[in-house]
Amino acid sequence: MLVDIYDDEEPDPFKANILCEPDSDSTKSREWISIVVDNEADFHTFVMKQESPSVQVRIISIRIHASPGGLTSG
Repeated sequence: MLVDIYDDEEPDPFKANILCEPDSDSTKSREWISIVVDNEADFHTFVMKQESPSVQVRIISIRIHASPGGLTSG
């Protein structure tokens, strides 16, 4: 599966075609796959693209973890 990430309703993604691929050595029936965005925006839109008709992808859950941006230490 490929993922494009858009921020603040921009017409073009700021990250495109991020490959989400499970660990080929895993024996788990379900596996978490992580994507790091590392971008500050009011809104992020994730577009998931499955382009292979021979591979079935089943999304069970999506979790988003975020940290406040613009913080400085000191």
